[in-house]
Amino acid sequence: MNASFVRRYGRKCMVLCGFLILISMVIMLQYLEHSSARRLLILSKPDITGSMTSTFSNKRNPWVTPDPSLTIAKTKAFLRNITVKPSLKLLINATKTKYPVTIDAPYLLHDPKLCSSVRNLSVLVIVHTAPDHFDRRNSMRETWTNETYYRHLGRLRVLFLLGRVNDYNLQLRIEEEFKTHKDLLQGDFVDAYRNLTHKGVMGYKWISEYCRNAKIILKVDDDIVINMFKFFTDVYPKYSVKPKEILCNHIHPGTMLIIRNKNSKWYVHEDHFKGQKTYPRYCSGFMVMITNDVIPAIFRSASLTPFFWVDDVYLYGLAPGNVPGIHYNDMKKKDFSLSVQTALKCYRNETSTCEYLAVGASGRYDVIEVWSNMVNLYEQSRKVTTIAARKAVTTPMSGTTDGEIWPTTSSGNKPVKAIGLQVGKSAEKKSVDNNEDLKIQNT
Repeated sequence: MNASFVRRYGRKCMVLCGFLILISMVIMLQYLEHSSARRLLILSKPDITGSMTSTFSNKRNPWVTPDPSLTIAKTKAFLRNITVKPSLKLLINATKTKYPVTIDAPYLLHDPKLCSSVRNLSVLVIVHTAPDHFDRRNSMRETWTNETYYRHLGRLRVLFLLGRVNDYNLQLRIEEEFKTHKDLLQGDFVDAYRNLTHKGVMGYKWISEYCRNAKIILKVDDDIVINMFKFFTDVYPKYSVKPKEILCNHIHPGTMLIIRNKNSKWYVHEDHFKGQKTYPRYCSGFMVMITNDVIPAIFRSASLTPFFWVDDVYLYGLAPGNVPGIHYNDMKKKDFSLSVQTALKCYRNETSTCEYLAVGASGRYDVIEVWSNMVNLYEQSRKVTTIAARKAVTTPMSGTTDGEIWPTTSSGNKPVKAIGLQVGKSAEKKSVDNNEDLKIQNT
């Protein structure tokens, strides 16, 4: 009976099992191919003007509607356009570290909903910061990255980028800070000066995965103050509607010497950029604005571009340089001052017109005074506009149009006016200006 049953149905069962296994393998291969394509992080579709609009279709971002016409084939076709010339690989001549380690490294701390929880997110500020710079991060949270000062102009989130530390107590403090603010991104690499390229690539990766809804990415160092009023009124309207744009202190090709002096902090061995005296095009990293549509493409390029430790050259020159269609825009010299003393001298002179978009300031008192002056200038401009509007009409304006804009809350941080520090012309305590790195990069 059993032998007859096996002879009768055994072959059919084997055929059926083999068929089911084949179907399972096909489904698995399709899944792996789809997952692999998603990891490339360039789900983009050219529009009629040739621009690239990012259309990520993953569950991490509920505000982005996937494009049903987008196919894996189109994605791969675009990726083939992002290549690295063999001559560049030979020029960089990466030795010990071939490629940035953060291309595939995990995140130790991060909040995946930092961006996706905000509808109509205008700007994500990413800050390169040292692990023990707690005061600088808090000063930024209390001043210019506190969106309650200018929420009527746009929405903002800030993300501080860190690496791994070997100090147990320091790590505990970082984890406590993360629990409080949820605005840290810590990667699995050693936080060190020569690892800033790894840090920047980690930022590109995280934005590509978790922050597709921000229109603008604003990268800064933790000793910079940005005039967000000027940014939202002058800069954002111009660049938020354009694709593939970079705004920075643009270092043009052939203008920045490669330092071969072994005693210099920026010494580059003769084996790298061999025979070259100057760097190719890049940006000074103290402030770099990039339209978010192109960030995934830059990250893809970074995964193909050999590692080079000078972060500004790599992150804002070599990696974007492989992406077709990127356009660099130059900041004007009047738009920034990397000397806090120069900026404060201008602010304290009532006859001066201080149009700074970015000011270098690391000390707490300096940051507060610089930001307070930026707030006051904006308030004064609003009052002038209000007075002009009142003269232009015959009926009184309704509402309070000339009130102050000082915020009352800041996600757990007290605003500047509530800190209890004396700011402005009478501020007595000053911190040492620590912008040597930035000054040298811009000589």
